Amino acid sequence: MKIYWSVYDAQYEFEDEDDFAQWETTKELTFEFNIDDTDDGGSSIFKSPDKVNQSFDVKDGDKHKIEVSISDACVNITATICLEEDLMDGLTEEQLGEWSEDRNGWFSASLLLGDFDAHVVSDDGGEWSLEPSSEDP
Repeated sequence: MKIYWSVYDAQYEFEDEDDFAQWETTKELTFEFNIDDTDDGGSSIFKSPDKVNQSFDVKDGDKHKIEVSISDACVNITATICLEEDLMDGLTEEQLGEWSEDRNGWFSASLLLGDFDAHVVSDDGGEWSLEPSSEDP
């Protein structure tokens, strides 16, 4: 079953101008899901939390939707990342929302700019859903 993580208007800054220049040539993005950062280790959402794919490279396409804009050495990203995992039977959007808000699911995922030293300076939050949002890129 599919589950989606979305982030809106995430603004990244690089510590080093050379890193920024290199990243611009590759535009490498890595989705990282630290399931251990959730209060329940993902056990209320995933059938086998220990088997959840926790880190993988992402590109815009059929499975993931990513919009990148660059200005003044800042990278702005709006993205929806699709995970295909075994979810608990009968999982509802409401249950997923509660897990995200009350059990630190919102805190468990991030989008990294490859191996470069870049950090998020602002975003409009990350959220989990069972269907891609109409706001997605």
